Amino acid sequence: MKKIDFNKVCKDYGIRVFSYQSMRKENNGLLESYKELDSVMRESSGVCFAIGGNQPVIAFDADRDDLEIRYTVAHELGHILLGHLRFRSGVKEKMPKFAEAEANIFAAVLTANDILFRYGREVTK
Repeated sequence: MKKIDFNKVCKDYGIRVFSYQSMRKENNGLLESYKELDSVMRESSGVCFAIGGNQPVIAFDADRDDLEIRYTVAHELGHILLGHLRFRSGVKEKMPKFAEAEANIFAAVLTANDILFRYGREVTK
């Protein structure tokens, strides 16, 4: 069993991934497009949104613990792949509770793979 490479998954699905810190430092235009994103970044460990209605983006706080970052990216990936971006028009608008629950389940399943990768063993007969 291999550990899931979230960077590869995001790349394969055309999802851009940035840390909050790189977005602020590089001023790559994402903050200009979403002025409200700065306040969201102070309140949450991660967020997903779409640029121009079709380019999905995941942003996360790189100052968090590595495991928390991994879970956050998996959670935001869940929102995107489960079609939750359609439930809000801006990044400050909250996701419905059921969408948060679905993204948490999605992330839990993907990150549980980390435990299986580290501690699981193939059963041989």
